[in-house]
Amino acid sequence: MIGRIFSYAFSRGFGFITPDDHGPQIFFHRENVKGNEILLDGTYVSYELVPDWTKPGKFRAGQITKIHKKKKKKNIKEERLPKQEEESSKECLEHEQELHLRRKNLQDERISSLPIHRRVLDDPEHIRVHGLDKEFVEL
Repeated sequence: MIGRIFSYAFSRGFGFITPDDHGPQIFFHRENVKGNEILLDGTYVSYELVPDWTKPGKFRAGQITKIHKKKKKKNIKEERLPKQEEESSKECLEHEQELHLRRKNLQDERISSLPIHRRVLDDPEHIRVHGLDKEFVEL
């Protein structure tokens, strides 16, 4: 199955995936991520559903791998969209950007509400800048 990372708490080692088929969000744990992939919010991943041993009858994501989606090249011969369709696609893009901004603001609020010693590990920008994405060591 394919989906996007909805949220990922790096310090806690778990997060949620939103499937591309718009089903319910699926829990995953860092142990199920193959390799040392960096998973940030919005990253496309492929995964398999496996039974959740802590909750009988429920499922979680397993064998998670990062997907590098290729951008489609525009065909020069492709016809232009009529103005009405073009405007609706612009509205969709604006709506997507607004949702992304809301999600980012919520994440920033969540991180700012944490104690200072916890903010560093939950902030993806800090993880990338300071090289903490290589390996996470628990004390």
